[in-house]
Amino acid sequence: MARSPEEVLGVPEGASREEVRRAYHAKVREYHPDRVAGAAPEIQRLAEKRTAELNAAYLALTRDGVGGGG
Repeated sequence: MARSPEEVLGVPEGASREEVRRAYHAKVREYHPDRVAGAAPEIQRLAEKRTAELNAAYLALTRDGVGGGG
């Protein structure tokens, strides 16, 4: 089963845009592919996949007024 954008970013349902933004930036810092540039290709692919998930979750929660009112 696919995880919700809130689950991906680790924020509660109805989180404000600011909460979503902070969580997104914290997770991207943790999982960004540049952090594993010298690692094995499998690790690099995992980082790229995780970052893509984070990007999609962030977009889903911040477009069109979604993501709380803050």
